Amino acid sequence: SKLKQDLEQIYYEAWLEFRPDLHPFDQVKVINSVFYNKLKFGANTKNFHSPGNSLINIVLETRKGNPISLCVIYMLVAQKLKLPIHGVNLPNLFILTYKDEKVQFY
Repeated sequence: SKLKQDLEQIYYEAWLEFRPDLHPFDQVKVINSVFYNKLKFGANTKNFHSPGNSLINIVLETRKGNPISLCVIYMLVAQKLKLPIHGVNLPNLFILTYKDEKVQFY
């Protein structure tokens, strides 16, 4: 229940600034601003290989994680905002893409 509450709080913070009438690129910029600037999520560059970087509860608590855990949290929030954000597994890299019938960007 704590994880769900933490994710709901992140969603709420993004929802407050989100506007469905914006262009998809601008919608993602809003989420990026909330996620990375306001809430201070980011990569754990000091201890990149720490097992805690893969544990969602630790990442939500410390706001630091690996690319996959950060993308999972970001993707859950974006999809709750009804954005078509999906994971893309590239060689040695995991990223997110916005993809609908007209627009796609990473």
